[in-house]
Amino acid sequence: MATENATPATLALTRLTETSRTRIGKYRVVGLLGRGGMAEVALVVAGDREATSKLLVVKRILEEHAADPEFVTMFMDEARLALRLNHPNVVQTFEVDSEEHVPFLTMEFLAGQPLNKMMLSERSRHSSMPLAMKVHLVSQWLQGLQHAHTLCDYDGTPLQVVHRDISPHNLFVTYDGVAKVVDFGIAKAAGRMQQTQAGISGPKGKARYMAPEQARNEEVDHRADVFAMGIVLVELLTRQRFWPLNIDEISLLLELFHNRIPSFIPPEGLPPGLTAIVQRAIAPDAADRFPSAEAFRLALDDLCLQEGFRVSSAEVAAWMKESFSLDRERLQEQIRQALARLNAPASAPAAPPEAAPEPAAVPPAPSRHLPLLLGALTVGVFLGGFALSRTRVTRGDGQALPSASAALAPPPASAEPPAPSPAPLVVSATPAPSASASATPGASARPVAPASPVASSAVRPGRPRPAPSPDPSPRQPPPLFLP
Repeated sequence: MATENATPATLALTRLTETSRTRIGKYRVVGLLGRGGMAEVALVVAGDREATSKLLVVKRILEEHAADPEFVTMFMDEARLALRLNHPNVVQTFEVDSEEHVPFLTMEFLAGQPLNKMMLSERSRHSSMPLAMKVHLVSQWLQGLQHAHTLCDYDGTPLQVVHRDISPHNLFVTYDGVAKVVDFGIAKAAGRMQQTQAGISGPKGKARYMAPEQARNEEVDHRADVFAMGIVLVELLTRQRFWPLNIDEISLLLELFHNRIPSFIPPEGLPPGLTAIVQRAIAPDAADRFPSAEAFRLALDDLCLQEGFRVSSAEVAAWMKESFSLDRERLQEQIRQALARLNAPASAPAAPPEAAPEPAAVPPAPSRHLPLLLGALTVGVFLGGFALSRTRVTRGDGQALPSASAALAPPPASAEPPAPSPAPLVVSATPAPSASASATPGASARPVAPASPVASSAVRPGRPRPAPSPDPSPRQPPPLFLP
């Protein structure tokens, strides 16, 4: 048996809850609107661009019931029936799809309030809705029911739809002043895959709005919905519950089983014609009720003509906006913020924190002795180069070798074969003798090793060897040996 909070589609669309789910099928999830015993309802947006997006509602079976064939069959029966319904006073269903084997259906987004919230607000604010407006709304809901009751299959076969769950929770009024019948989840219809057999499963619907034959789990027809709509009208007129609040469900079903219902006590000032209409609508015996929702509606329309009741959708919209202005603004702000988050560009991955810059190296202060050191270094380099320039390099036969610049110069072209390599070089620290010294008798000559066929690679044959200049300096450098 359905409970008053079991159907998420009947929850007031006045609050939006954030959810971790980002997509359902091809739709982007804006937020969660409600959750019931069988399904959850989410506000989604169709389209990837803000300018072309449209708000819709997705009713999705709960994942814990997705593997239950009975739940899935019931959900698919509702979806197939909902797709066939097309009336201004019935919530519009656009498509049925599935995601990861979990079915869902897409419906129009209704910004407004269910009747149970409207009645609660009316009692808390001590300001009653005008009588003509109440009759007008019931007449609109009856038009939607009549459309469902007379729905036929594609071949013209009547589907014999019975809502079976008419209550203030499933009767909706938009902020534009349009009355809608919602949630055909447990509706009875010919051709449903899942059928309720009498005596096997319990009665479907809410006990407080259930017809006696429905409580007895008998076969029901359109007049069960007429009875439920009659109780809704009673509660609108009296601003009280039809059944006592302290009665439990078992006792209530027992009263219905025996065709016992509370008596309707009309409020003061109620037109007698309206009292008669109510009493006929809630007759315990189905044969005494209006035969159809259309007959019920026509009786109300005749009453409106007699009493001069004239109500437009614009007047209903004005009353709704005045009564629920805060709820409406709150919902609009929640949707605005949710859409802003949804349409915000994807944030780039956070860059790693920048390392703190290393402190710049501070050059040491120049020393006051630096000029002296540079001068000494320059003098040392000059003296060393001068000493090397005065060094005599000789071969084993006593002949002087050319200077470094001459050794590095390319040899002249010659047709002669290359001479054999000279012997290893010996660098002598003895300065080359001058012309006067070589003529002095008695001068001792340094023995020189005989010539060797191996010559230094530094000597290039065929080039003239300039004679070393005399070294006037008496200081002798240390011997230098080249391997």
